[in-house]
Amino acid sequence: MNTLRKLFCVLTAVVLAAFALPSSAADKLFSVNISVTGPDGKDTSGVIVPGKTSMVLVDFANRTPLGTTNSVINQVQVTIPLPGDPGLLYNNMTALSKTVNNGSCPAAPAPSPNDPAPSHNTSINLNNITGVKIGGHYCLYLEVQSGDSTCTTTTWQTYAGTGGGNGTPFLDYTTRDPSGVSIGLTADGCDGTLDCGQNAGAVTRGANWGNQTGTCTAKIDYDFNFDPTGQSATSFITLKNGQNFTVEYSLLWNKVLLSSVDDDGDGVPDFHPLVSYQIANPVQNYPNNFDYVPAPACLSGPDILAQGFDPNAVMPMFPNVFPYNKPDVPGGPNVPAQYKTGVQAKMCLAQLGWVSLPGGYVQEKAVVIDQSDSFTWP
Repeated sequence: MNTLRKLFCVLTAVVLAAFALPSSAADKLFSVNISVTGPDGKDTSGVIVPGKTSMVLVDFANRTPLGTTNSVINQVQVTIPLPGDPGLLYNNMTALSKTVNNGSCPAAPAPSPNDPAPSHNTSINLNNITGVKIGGHYCLYLEVQSGDSTCTTTTWQTYAGTGGGNGTPFLDYTTRDPSGVSIGLTADGCDGTLDCGQNAGAVTRGANWGNQTGTCTAKIDYDFNFDPTGQSATSFITLKNGQNFTVEYSLLWNKVLLSSVDDDGDGVPDFHPLVSYQIANPVQNYPNNFDYVPAPACLSGPDILAQGFDPNAVMPMFPNVFPYNKPDVPGGPNVPAQYKTGVQAKMCLAQLGWVSLPGGYVQEKAVVIDQSDSFTWP
C-alpha cells in the first residue's frame, strides 16, 4: 500500500508540474486567412484571375489562449515565390496594411488602375509591426498578378512570431506544426468559381453525381478557354475540391465558308468535334494519334443538368467501331484506355449543328456535357 501511495504521489507531482510548465511556442497560436478582391472590386472566393491585378488580404489572427504571457505578434512572414504560382508578382500596399486589435481586417479594396504593376517576387518579412494582441489581427494587403495561365492551387506559407533576434514563433492554431508554418490557399490563373446550378456565361454547372448525388459541398475553381476561330482547342480545367462535378458549355465558332468544311462535297458541313480528357497536354493529330477521338453523342439533352445528373442516363459507352475498337500494336499509336470500346465516356455532345448565313457561310455550334478536365477540338 505504501508503494502504491508513493507511486500515486509521484504521478500527481508529475501532472502538476506539467501544468506548471512555463509558456512556450505551443501556447502561442495564430491562423491565416487569405481573401482576394478582383479588378471589379468583388470578392473572388480566393481566385486570382490571370492577366489582371487583384488585391489580396493576408489576415494573420492571434489565436493564443487568454492568460498566455509574451503572446503579442510583432513579426509576420510570407514565403515567396509561392508553391503553385512561382511567377506571382506583388506590391506591398504599406499604406493599407495595419494592426487591428479591436475588430477585424477591413475587406480588401479593389486594386487601383493607377498603381504601378506588381513587380516583387521575394519573401515578405515584417518585423517590429504594431503588436497584435490576443484576438487581434495583422492585415497585410498586396496587389498581385498571377504568373499562371492555367488554373492552379497555390500555397501561401506564412509565419508569425514575437519578433526580435530571439523571438518565439507562433504555431498554427489547427495543425500545431512545429515548423511554425500556417498555410493559406488561392486558386491562381482561374477564371472563377462555380456552385451547383450556377451559370457563368457559356458554362453551367450541374449537380454532383455518384456518392455525392443531391449534394454540392463546395465550389469548384475553373479555367475555360475557347477559341472561336477553331484554330486551337477549347479547354475546361478545374480544381475539383473533392467534387464529382458536371458542367455543360456551349460553343459557337466564327462563321466559315461552307465549302471549307464540306469535305465530301454534298453541300452539308462535315463537322464532328474531337474530345480529349485524362491527358495533361493532348496533341491533336487524329487519326495519326489518339489523344483526341470523335466525341460521342449524349444519351440525354442539355436540359438534363437541371434535372439532376446520372452518368448512366447521360454518358454513352464507346461503341465497337474505329477508333475505339482499334487493337493495340507494339509501338503504337494506340487508343488510350479511357476511350476503348465499352468504356463509359466522360464527355459527350448534347447538341451539334450549324446555322446557314448569307454569302455561302455557316456557323457551327455544339453543346458539350463534361465530367472531366477536358479539351475539345476545334
